[in-house]
Amino acid sequence: MDPQQTRSVIERYLNAFNARDFDTLVGLYAADATVEDPVGSAPHRGLKDIRAFYEQFRTQKSSLHRVGEVRAAGSAAAFSFIVVMGESANSQIVEVTDTFAFDAVGKIEEMRAFWGPGNVHDVNSMSRELRRCLPLPMVGRVALVTGGGSGMGQATAVEFARKGARVVVAGRREAACRETVQKVREIGGQCIAVPTDVTIETQVEGLVAATLEEYGRLDFVSNTAGWAHEPMFLIDTSLEQYEAVLATNARAIFLCMKYQIRAMLESGRGGAIVNVTSDAAFGGLSLYSDYSAAKHAAAGLTRSAALEYAGDGIRINSLAPGPILTPMLNSADADALGPMVPAGRVGTPQEIANAVVWLCSDEASFTYGQTLQVDGGLGGVSCVAQGIPVPLRTRRAQQC
Repeated sequence: MDPQQTRSVIERYLNAFNARDFDTLVGLYAADATVEDPVGSAPHRGLKDIRAFYEQFRTQKSSLHRVGEVRAAGSAAAFSFIVVMGESANSQIVEVTDTFAFDAVGKIEEMRAFWGPGNVHDVNSMSRELRRCLPLPMVGRVALVTGGGSGMGQATAVEFARKGARVVVAGRREAACRETVQKVREIGGQCIAVPTDVTIETQVEGLVAATLEEYGRLDFVSNTAGWAHEPMFLIDTSLEQYEAVLATNARAIFLCMKYQIRAMLESGRGGAIVNVTSDAAFGGLSLYSDYSAAKHAAAGLTRSAALEYAGDGIRINSLAPGPILTPMLNSADADALGPMVPAGRVGTPQEIANAVVWLCSDEASFTYGQTLQVDGGLGGVSCVAQGIPVPLRTRRAQQC
């Protein structure tokens, strides 16, 4: 068999693997093996051990994470993955490499699955240095993303999954959240959706409870939910609009942190929370006075909570995006704003996701109470305030 043929055979395994179809996996191994137990001496495990290994997954709540692509050369191929055994606080992480040797007609002549003692780690006792060496440094951890149905929240949920975390996606629109779940599963990740209005305390409390019930822990949070109405002068803004903007962008941060921090304190493991605010938290924002006020409040909540819980191993930071191409910013506005950004363009949701996940990672282990501006160099000076209001002011003057 040439490498391409070898790769195509292995794809059958990977399709079942990514679908967590353990019955099919066991059946493939059994059907393709030319002998019952091609190799059975430790630490290389043969068919019987491999079958028993996957049988365990059928009876436990465990997760598999594919690592890298298929490596094929001649009639041999291999792929690696990481397994989180169980979903309790005492889960074990197992690094596994499966290797296959094929005969001329595509039958497996030899298979080996390697997971020696040095490849088994306890989720909680694993050193930070060892975790950094893993292909999926967040494996065994759980991430909660609010506002996860689209834009920055969706990109952040997928990025957490790429790093190995199991993900909980929350948002008002159930269909949008389920779309994010599908995107996570397409890359071999594990994810659930919990429809939630983060401005309602009972729903936020239920969201955290659902996370703990499903996965048994909470390690990372990205509070990404946000909302703004159309540009509007302050005197034209109704009290209802003002309160709605503050509810989504400030009160929700307070409610989410209240229950997220409580869960992290009770676990004794600490955690990391990132509140997504805005460059509007650093200055005024013409025609968005209520939005700017809410983002200032969220930034203040973040800094204060960070001081309160730093000693408990809970790192709380905020991330302030500049103009990002999301459903809140249409392409026409993005084209107008791009030249005003020192970087010459607006940002992407993926660029925000990368920064959020970094702030949650062990790489940011000494970062507490900070606001990371990811804004293409705007430095807190709102391009919206300088660019968008001009025609609106002109129209207002004409009306007066």
